[in-house]
Amino acid sequence: MFERTSRKRNQYSFSNPKSSKPACYRNNLLAPLKLRLKDIVECPNSVNNFKMACLRKAGGVLFENNDLQVTISVNSVNSLSFSPQSLQFTLVYCNKTRNLISDMTAEFVELNQASFYKVPEVYKSTIPGEYELRQQVVFTFAEWSLQVPQICTSYKNLKGRKEVDIFLPILITQFLEYKPTTLDSFSTLWNQADNIIVEGDEIDLDSMIIKSHTDFPKYLENLIILNPLQNKREDAVFGAVLRTKWQVSSYFLKINITPSKKVRFTISTHVENETFVDVILETLQFLFGRD
Repeated sequence: MFERTSRKRNQYSFSNPKSSKPACYRNNLLAPLKLRLKDIVECPNSVNNFKMACLRKAGGVLFENNDLQVTISVNSVNSLSFSPQSLQFTLVYCNKTRNLISDMTAEFVELNQASFYKVPEVYKSTIPGEYELRQQVVFTFAEWSLQVPQICTSYKNLKGRKEVDIFLPILITQFLEYKPTTLDSFSTLWNQADNIIVEGDEIDLDSMIIKSHTDFPKYLENLIILNPLQNKREDAVFGAVLRTKWQVSSYFLKINITPSKKVRFTISTHVENETFVDVILETLQFLFGRD
């Protein structure tokens, strides 16, 4: 488990209590996903592509080889027909060659706690040269977990049949809303007496994602500065108020970035959110941590 404490602090105090020790534990529930992404030999940038598609609202490239490019765009579902734990995404399969891609299949691997609603349900199996196919899918979690949806894709071209596993960038970050806040408000909320503090590991930043602490606001909205830098030897510290689309209570996130390009994520929240905090921390560490 991540390191947990409960406390009450003075205003504008965001440091961890003296009794708290850095967490030496790593959940690593997303480690198998990272290994499988690295195993996609034809697409050496799979890990970075997946991370960027999770962090960018517009989505991005999921897979690309000499024949095929698969991109995704992700949107919220504004319909009473689906639960708040739903996302709509559009998959685009682009034939990069001038030759026909035929006998194409894209099978969604079923998850016990999730469901897919595909439009259209039956899909075309050929892509002419330099053309693309699109498919919209609504994905719904019945229960949240760190399992990532997967598509098993196969197709035939002049070189024969190829099979590719594509992992959809659907993590908790797509369901988080970053609420505007102020330093006074954040301090008050962080220090609520009945909050628990859950501290993540100090990890190396992924330089492909974050080159400077000023890059964090590109991916996380409504960040506030908790520690204005006076010199380059100080930690940069951001704060944010997070809320999922199906919960009433909030999560108060603190991001510490050291001059040596390490980061630690810490969350203060009501004790009833204890289990869900691990999911958020694990996901942030996966997305921003170095491979």
